[in-house]
Amino acid sequence: MKRCKTCNKYTGAPKPVTLGDKCDFSISTSNGRTTRHRVVTGKLYRTWAGGECDVLYRGKLYRADLITHPDDPSPISLALIGRCTCV
Repeated sequence: MKRCKTCNKYTGAPKPVTLGDKCDFSISTSNGRTTRHRVVTGKLYRTWAGGECDVLYRGKLYRADLITHPDDPSPISLALIGRCTCV
């Protein structure tokens, strides 16, 4: 995805991710008082019918509902900055 020259938001289609490819996904950890969200890069292991995916990261399987290609913006960045709506 590229940045729009007018509004500086993301535009274009994201790159597809296939099985065995590296992908970015977000992990949330909590200690009771605070919650920490971070984006990590893992390997796409399996996809499910509901759109969820299993991602292998540091030898452990994580269930993720939003994954992106490492060259594309992360789901957290995309949510904060947004998509271009210029015509």
